[in-house]
Amino acid sequence: SLEGVIDPKSPLSVEQALPVVKQIAIALSAAHANGVYHRDIKPENVLVVGRSSMLKVRLIDFGVARHDYLSYVTMDGSIMGTPPYMSPEQGANSKVDEKSDIYSLGALSYALLAGEPPFVDENPLTVLEMHQEASVPSLPDRVPTSVVDLICWMLEKNPEDRPSQMWQVVGCIDELIVSILDGTDS
Repeated sequence: SLEGVIDPKSPLSVEQALPVVKQIAIALSAAHANGVYHRDIKPENVLVVGRSSMLKVRLIDFGVARHDYLSYVTMDGSIMGTPPYMSPEQGANSKVDEKSDIYSLGALSYALLAGEPPFVDENPLTVLEMHQEASVPSLPDRVPTSVVDLICWMLEKNPEDRPSQMWQVVGCIDELIVSILDGTDS
């Protein structure tokens, strides 16, 4: 899984991370097009299926996924997800939709580039509070401003301030990959 790839001492380069994030975003976009929201985007739920010049990954474990026709909370009202990657609305047990998965993918993107999620603490409740209230810590200086801007957009506290659909994230990543490969973004 990506859990074995994320290393605080050796985070992925932007050139390595963006294609991984794009693959996950494409998978989520397909799920969202069918009204399915994953609700547990985290490194352990992304399998590395090939290593070459580019990591190839597959999104797995839709075990806590929600479909549009179901209520937004679980039957017993419990909160589903993994605190370091949960959206503010998941932590508040509010409506979870496509924008929640966008936030979680933003947290995973951050972890790939920084070596750890944006918010960490021994206490999971503190982590949930941080998702709701704390500013996103700075990414390493080697990460281009345009990539930082996309991740921060995905990590907006208010779902209305995030990209409206996952395909927008895919499009932004495509543009970033082209500009980085062309050397027009540094």
